[in-house]
Amino acid sequence: MLKGRTNFLFILPTLILFGIFTLGPALWGFNISLHDYKLVGESPFIGFQNYGRVIGDPFFWNAFKNTIIFALVVIPGQVILGLFFAFLLTEKIKGRGIFRTIYFIPVLTSWAIVSLVWMWIFAGTRSGLINSVLWTTGVIAEPIPWLGSASTAMLTLMLLWIWKGLGWSMLIFLAAMQAIPESIYESAKIDGAGWWRRFRYISLPSIAPTIAIVTALVTGGALIGSFTPFYIMTKGGPLGSTETIATYMYKHGVQFMNLGYGAAIVYFVLPICLLIAFIQIRSLSREAKF
Repeated sequence: MLKGRTNFLFILPTLILFGIFTLGPALWGFNISLHDYKLVGESPFIGFQNYGRVIGDPFFWNAFKNTIIFALVVIPGQVILGLFFAFLLTEKIKGRGIFRTIYFIPVLTSWAIVSLVWMWIFAGTRSGLINSVLWTTGVIAEPIPWLGSASTAMLTLMLLWIWKGLGWSMLIFLAAMQAIPESIYESAKIDGAGWWRRFRYISLPSIAPTIAIVTALVTGGALIGSFTPFYIMTKGGPLGSTETIATYMYKHGVQFMNLGYGAAIVYFVLPICLLIAFIQIRSLSREAKF
């Protein structure tokens, strides 16, 4: 009994901080979503009217569709490529340390800086790096508006997201793979197993729980964290083709000062994100037991 109380006292500071800085703001945010909230003056209680507006808002569903499409591309892209490069770096190749550093540099660079650099790289004029190279080599006759066209803007942002997050997922997978005893790989090589069989039957089953966690985290980032590059590079355009849940929520909650509606968007999407993450973790965890 005394030991249990002592353990509770050790975690009590963490629980207090969690309540003050996480649980408290979360509950207050939900309370805001139930009001026509104003920073100055009265904020009348309107119940779930904001949630009804979300359901009937075609612009929200456009942002929701764009976010889902974005997530369906960047999640497997970041996870699969992260796995591939992590396995590649477990092999005995020259310059492994240099490659690890190169892959991880984008992770350490801020989203704002990376977004501005990519705006120059994919500028829709001849001064843009990509257009300059393509025009100089004769591939194109006119500059391509990479961020100004609905058909290419989202693709450009997808490439940016995968490129920047690749080093993060790779590093986690690499740490998990390095925990696998080297003797297992050596035995497989003696038995004639090639790199694909070693990866498929040794690496993947051994790090399946790590894959589940990384996939869930990448999913959360893609669904509700896709804000900074979208806002800096396209601001949701052109014609709403890169509008995501995060940018749409920001516009209503901050730009239009419609705080109640912005909060309702968050709490409408949150259960969906949690459900998706739960399904991913359960399904991948089951595969880990085969």
